[in-house]
Amino acid sequence: MTTVALVVGLILAYLFGPGHGMNIDTSTLDAKALGNYASNAQKLKGEGIGSFLLNIIPSTSFDALSRNDVLQVLFFAIIFGVSLALVGGEKGERISSFIDAVSTVLFRAMGLIVRFAPIGVLGAVAYTVGKYGVGSLKQLLSLVALFY
Repeated sequence: MTTVALVVGLILAYLFGPGHGMNIDTSTLDAKALGNYASNAQKLKGEGIGSFLLNIIPSTSFDALSRNDVLQVLFFAIIFGVSLALVGGEKGERISSFIDAVSTVLFRAMGLIVRFAPIGVLGAVAYTVGKYGVGSLKQLLSLVALFY
């Protein structure tokens, strides 16, 4: 289904061309903005399956979280969850209730972020209109309509 969605998205983007007419001077854009992503992709290129599997194991759990390495965080979460289930008893219950309390607070914080997200979108649209003119709203609306 992901491949079908990708093909449909590419066809619709090619046919309707959202963003055409934005009149953005590409020479003024920061070419180094995507440098970190490109360098990370280059590091993983051609290293083989063994290197990929060894890269899943984090050096520390905090390192994996700070670098936002999803596979390493997932690996740590699985190991921690299995270990917690094996401990069981009162010790496991205390840690489990602590994690439950922390997750309740974190989900409440995410709820606040979601409620204030439209203000961030308003700021992004205001920046785009301020930098590229009111005509950019037409391209933004066509992109939203094409998305739906």
